[in-house]
Amino acid sequence: MKKMLSFNNKNLIIYFFIMLLSLFSFLILKEQVKHINIYLIVSFTVLIVEGLILFYLMQENKLKIEKIFLLMATFLGFLYMIFIPLNAVPDEYGHFYRAYTISEGQLISKKNNRDENADYVPKSAAHIYSGYNLSSSFDYFDDLSDELNYEHEHKNETVAVDMAGQALFSPVCYIPQAIGILIGRILHFPMLLIAYFCRLVNFTVWLLVTYFSIKRLHSNKFVFLMLILLPMGIQQAASCSADALTNSVCFAFITYILHLIETKNKISTKSFVLVSTMAIIISMCKIVYLPLCLMLFLIPKECFKNKKDKMIKIIGLLSFVTILNLIWLKISSQFLFQALPGVNEQEQIKFIFTNPFQYLFILLNTIQSNGLNYLLNYSSIASYNIELSSFYFAIYYFIIFYVMIFDSFNKNITKKIKYILTFILLSCSLLIFTSIFIQWNPVGNNIIEGIQGRYFIPLLPLFALLFSRDRKNKGFQLSNIMIYGSILVFNIYTLANVLQFYL
Repeated sequence: MKKMLSFNNKNLIIYFFIMLLSLFSFLILKEQVKHINIYLIVSFTVLIVEGLILFYLMQENKLKIEKIFLLMATFLGFLYMIFIPLNAVPDEYGHFYRAYTISEGQLISKKNNRDENADYVPKSAAHIYSGYNLSSSFDYFDDLSDELNYEHEHKNETVAVDMAGQALFSPVCYIPQAIGILIGRILHFPMLLIAYFCRLVNFTVWLLVTYFSIKRLHSNKFVFLMLILLPMGIQQAASCSADALTNSVCFAFITYILHLIETKNKISTKSFVLVSTMAIIISMCKIVYLPLCLMLFLIPKECFKNKKDKMIKIIGLLSFVTILNLIWLKISSQFLFQALPGVNEQEQIKFIFTNPFQYLFILLNTIQSNGLNYLLNYSSIASYNIELSSFYFAIYYFIIFYVMIFDSFNKNITKKIKYILTFILLSCSLLIFTSIFIQWNPVGNNIIEGIQGRYFIPLLPLFALLFSRDRKNKGFQLSNIMIYGSILVFNIYTLANVLQFYL
């Protein structure tokens, strides 16, 4: 760890002190300060001070961008993990139940007697997620003794839980969470701690995959850093959600292809296995991101023995991942359910094919009506219950777009590559809209309801690459301090609102 971060002993001790302070200071403050306003003021002050100390460490040590990411993401991720209570993240309860059953060796969900998607989990697991009763994470730890008593009283009891849409997800999406739960079960952790350990392992995998992805980048690092550390992305990574693995692997796949485009290095057997594994994970996570695998065609022919070798390997890999996806679609189709009255998948598909121009109008109407909401969703947190000031949104997005335009020098991203990236971007977006339209909307609905901004997080790097230039733009270059500072300020502001909301 010391070698990786290039810290001296003094700064290393300070950094770990910050992490301990982040995890425990707010719990201690809550016990000592009874007046809610005073507690909030003191807590916000601690957040700002911790952010300033972290900011100082980054500047003092002149770290590379990937190591700065490691510092900031670890600092912010732990705070999101502790501040946001269980079940406040969208559908986290279903993700935890699915991961729990997978940790027991049940890779495919079951149905109950009423033909509903349902699995059995320990009663204590259902208890900590029951009823959508959102409360502070601190309350969970305050009531840890009650949770332990409840778990002891209901030991070995199981209860049926509604898996809803999570039964449709491939078990590949839950490998990190299932590992975390399995370790917790082997060590006989209380169920509450198992849930948080599930979050921890999920976040750690996201952190490491993303760290090595940024390290591999030769350009566009600043804008990618800002996109990765959007509040919604960190929240999903620090939860039990399947989005953590999906987002990190999609990002890793994009950066690896970009790395090959820039270096034109020969692909060894090990490298091809790596890129193949990422493509398989993407295809098994969500079908809507399958078009990302078309980026394989962007790999220069110099990376292969010859053009024929390139086409054989890429077409073979694409055929394999497509077949895998179709096999899982066949398995998971038994778990399709009627989400809302009037929903009929077969009739909706028929409507799209028989009324293509009307469906196009529905798409445009949806984007016009909700496009701004999708943009704001990138920065929203929890279950979209916490409203953040549009002033902070505007400033942060302005900085992101400014960095896209004036700090996106990459002579290897040609117009041809941009056309392909645009096609992939539009294809994935169309699949996202269409899948939600089919599964969650009544037949012929005049707007697509149920779309959330977080669905587009894996596509943000593609959008950023469209702004790449083959020469540096003339203009005022933002300093590293301004970029890092904006990330910390925006996330600390978000965390302060989270803390206030759940108190």
